[in-house]
Amino acid sequence: MNRVEETTAFINKMFFGKKDKYEIMFGCAHLIGVAGFAELLAMKRGLDKEICKIAGLLHDYITYETGDSEAHAKRGSKAVYGYLDEIGGFSEDEKLLISSMIRRHGAKRKVDGAYEEVLKDADTLSHYFNSPDNWLASKETDRFTALCIELGFSVDGFKSR
Repeated sequence: MNRVEETTAFINKMFFGKKDKYEIMFGCAHLIGVAGFAELLAMKRGLDKEICKIAGLLHDYITYETGDSEAHAKRGSKAVYGYLDEIGGFSEDEKLLISSMIRRHGAKRKVDGAYEEVLKDADTLSHYFNSPDNWLASKETDRFTALCIELGFSVDGFKSR
């Protein structure tokens, strides 16, 4: 198995223990969606697709594992670093990069490094496209507008809360 497949299996195993079908459906859709958008943006921006996809798969792991979203980015970055260390096959730089991407993904109004920005942008796209009425949190609207311009999409008609 390659690293993306191993990470997907890790996430699937975590969801198999859940009883709430909505949490399973929404959680899987969100993590897989963020991973796909992260890979797409990495391709566009000339970054490592595999690293971005793995970070997307793992970015909200701690929230779904524990049911607690409080300080999830910080807590998740530590948990994910341990997971990456446990399965092996990741360099120290890769573990630190993925952990940093996860730690910073909630700070949507702040600009960080190229990899952190991929995960923030992918998370924003997933929030928009997986929302039944295409709404965004207000902290994501400027980011979404910039993404639409970067990707050549119209920004007409999107909503924020």
